[in-house]
Amino acid sequence: MRYVHSFLCFTLGSLFIASGLLKLFPIEPFEYNFVRLGMANWLTAPIISRSLIGLEVGLGLFLSLQFYLKRFTLWATLFLLIFFSIYLVYQLLTEGNSGNCGCFGTFLEMTPLESLIKNMMMIGAVVWLIITKQEPFLRLEENKIIKRVVLLGCISASFILPYALNIPEFISQNQFDKNQINYPLDLTQLYNSLDAPATDVRRGKHILSLMSLRCEHCKTAAFKMAIIFKRHPEMPFYNLYKGNAEKNLATFFAFTHAEAIPYSMYNTQDFITLSGGELPAIYWLEDGNVVRTSGYIDLEEQEIINWLNEP
Repeated sequence: MRYVHSFLCFTLGSLFIASGLLKLFPIEPFEYNFVRLGMANWLTAPIISRSLIGLEVGLGLFLSLQFYLKRFTLWATLFLLIFFSIYLVYQLLTEGNSGNCGCFGTFLEMTPLESLIKNMMMIGAVVWLIITKQEPFLRLEENKIIKRVVLLGCISASFILPYALNIPEFISQNQFDKNQINYPLDLTQLYNSLDAPATDVRRGKHILSLMSLRCEHCKTAAFKMAIIFKRHPEMPFYNLYKGNAEKNLATFFAFTHAEAIPYSMYNTQDFITLSGGELPAIYWLEDGNVVRTSGYIDLEEQEIINWLNEP
């Protein structure tokens, strides 16, 4: 029984560590979910997401090492699993059982219901560990020196790693170029095509984005834009997608929730020319001129609003 207890602790701990680390790369889908569901804003979401990841990694280490099991670790694990389960239930009620819940990042996509079932199984395992009250195979806390080293190491990993491995946007965003470029974007071929957009982005202010349906960074950009568009439906977004719409468009929208943003499929060689070979290509257009370019990191909601309100 004692060996089963230890094996279960190690397995649960490994799942927590893997879940936390896999969310970091990329972290944006997990991060943006808190904004999309109204549980955070653009400033607090990076902090909340990394804090939860740190907590997962820390508890995973405590579980794997069977550290403070009876006094802290098992109960903290139970409460964290309950918190994540409540979050998943909320997501199911508000968004339905679609898209990726983000429990294992983009490495292993799971629907909210699948993840909720996983959590129920893990809660059952934790409850069993609490009820059986087995002595841990490892007793690291009995040695004061080892206890301090393990405690310091786990706490450091929990609070430092998520920020060190993936720096939050509000710290790193000043690296990105926001130069006023002011050159005309040649959209002649787009508007001479049979499927020309109903929206004329050559008149007034628009944000035109070129994305591939299979590009992970494009999905992240579209996800962020969908959140902004839901909060501000007046945003003049227009997306041009390249790819097999029949095969990949539904999957793209299931992940990004960007189906409400006006778009066109644009599978021509001109797509490569317009994007400059880098995706996603996000252009801030004013009367057909590119006045700024963005990546998804520095596409800021308030900056767009300020720009639109400029005379």
